[in-house]
Amino acid sequence: MEDDDVRAPAMTVGVIADPEAAPDEIGRHLRSVLPDLMARRNGGSHQWRFERVSKRLPAGEPGTHDEILQHAADLRTERSWAAVL
Repeated sequence: MEDDDVRAPAMTVGVIADPEAAPDEIGRHLRSVLPDLMARRNGGSHQWRFERVSKRLPAGEPGTHDEILQHAADLRTERSWAAVL
C-alpha cells in the first residue's frame, strides 16, 4: 500500500533576537511572516518552520561579530536548525 500523505521536507530556521532591543520585535515579526513567504517562494518544495529565540547576545569586540556568529553557530548545532538569522 502506498502512502498518499507525502510531505515536503521540513526546514527549521532559527531567528535569534536580543530581548533588550528592537531586534526582539523584529524577530517576532519575521517568525510570523516568513513561513508563508517562504512557502510561496519555493513552490512547496519544503515546509518552513521558524523558531524564535529571545536571548541576550554577546557584545564582543567593537567592530567585530565573531562572538555573535559563534553564538549563532552553536545554537544552530544545538537545535538542529537548517539556518539561523
